[in-house]
Amino acid sequence: QVQQRVVADMREFRSALPFMLYLRGLTIDPVTIPVGDYILSRDICVERKAIPDLVASLASGRLYQQAQNMCHHYANPSLLIEFDPAKSFALQNSYSIAQREVDVGARDLLGKLSLIVLHFPKLRLIWSPSQRFSADLFTRLKQGRYQPDPIAAAQIDAGNFADEATEAGGEGGAEPPARRPAARSNSVAFDVL
Repeated sequence: QVQQRVVADMREFRSALPFMLYLRGLTIDPVTIPVGDYILSRDICVERKAIPDLVASLASGRLYQQAQNMCHHYANPSLLIEFDPAKSFALQNSYSIAQREVDVGARDLLGKLSLIVLHFPKLRLIWSPSQRFSADLFTRLKQGRYQPDPIAAAQIDAGNFADEATEAGGEGGAEPPARRPAARSNSVAFDVL
């Protein structure tokens, strides 16, 4: 039987998820990877966000770039959003915004997330109430898949690939730098085709 592996970005070891995966019998390959936080198979890449990080990433436009990179390099990119079930959950939750002091309204956050989902149709959103749930989900997603290659994951170029993707007829996610989202106080500008 093939040993089940997961490539985990080195920065993820500050969270409990790699340990939860280890407890489920998975081998964890700690690597600095430029795209995603977890590589579950050759074609599955996952970016993990806790709610405060999601809010900050949406406000700064960083999530757009991360989604663009994942959709360009992987057939099955996913955004894993982990929330605390003990707290009331909503993106407009004043706790989420106040803790990060992000000057963005709730509608803008939901609008930005909606635009990312619309702009990158192959990006899947996964909502998780705990890292234990996330580990169980990762185990199920890996079933019947090829094992990830940590060397290949580390060598991905997360640089500017807009022209290359357009010429190759790539996913509609690649845009020239001038058309990326621009976060502003209480608003966001997206060019949606």
